Amino acid sequence: MTVASALAQLLQSADCSQDDQERLIEETDGFILSRDVTSSIDVPPFSNSAMDGYAVRAEDVAVGQKLPVGQIIAAGATGTPHQAGSASRIFTGAPMPLGADSVLIQEDAEAFGDYIVPTELVTAGDHVRTQGQDIEQGAAILPRGRRLRPAD
Repeated sequence: MTVASALAQLLQSADCSQDDQERLIEETDGFILSRDVTSSIDVPPFSNSAMDGYAVRAEDVAVGQKLPVGQIIAAGATGTPHQAGSASRIFTGAPMPLGADSVLIQEDAEAFGDYIVPTELVTAGDHVRTQGQDIEQGAAILPRGRRLRPAD
């Protein structure tokens, strides 16, 4: 048998559908993507705290200066807008309150009931995961031509 005839026989017997198919995710192992897979959402979907601490405006933080604690924001809760000149107690994963631009981690502040005293400075953006930081809505997350595996 010649190479050409062997190839022709192989191609004739192979199931090589060129049509796009929609499959359940658990049925896709080994399939090849016919187009990019894009994200329908931002990841994370909102700006949130990357650490336990205090949401603040960086410009309001001075070492040794008291900052009143105006609210407590846990993960899954939504706080009220941040008040200038104050701190908002915040926990990892909690949404950043509107008006705050950084998180003073709890290790960098002394807590005294309804106020804190920073022991370190912060820079705007410190310890904040911004909306879409990992994946922006519409971004390709798996490229066309990729052979899918369980890890995908």
